[in-house]
Amino acid sequence: MSDTTFSVVTAIYTVGGLIGSMSANIAMDRWGRRGASRLSALMTAVGALLMAVSSSVKALLVGRCLAADSVFKASKCVMIYIEQGTCRHWSWPWNLRWAYISL
Repeated sequence: MSDTTFSVVTAIYTVGGLIGSMSANIAMDRWGRRGASRLSALMTAVGALLMAVSSSVKALLVGRCLAADSVFKASKCVMIYIEQGTCRHWSWPWNLRWAYISL
């Protein structure tokens, strides 16, 4: 693998992450938080399978892009899913919801 190919394979993860971050709200609006999390899990499995069995650079690029898309999509979905599941009465004497969410 040449240096240019290696750089492209490495950089495609960032591109997939950008796509996943920007499309997370669309998936959550269409299928809900749980559905978007399931979509992310499916995309992770498909991306990992593609990377594992890839015999060409193109398949490796697609697998890495799918894996990055799903990781960044899951990071957005899970935070909102946890935030909406925390108790609302945690505001006395201190508002501790932010501490739970930021972990």
